[in-house]
Amino acid sequence: MSSLRSVKVRFVGRTTRQLQAFIEVILTEGRAVVAAIQHSFR
Repeated sequence: MSSLRSVKVRFVGRTTRQLQAFIEVILTEGRAVVAAIQHSFR
């Protein structure tokens, strides 16, 4: 039985490629990812 763990990572001002690379590493390890994207309009 595996336990549920969560980690909040902020990619403020980072590029989509950096976020994509981060997610790909997690998926390669056989883990799951849930991503929430927030965009603020100024």
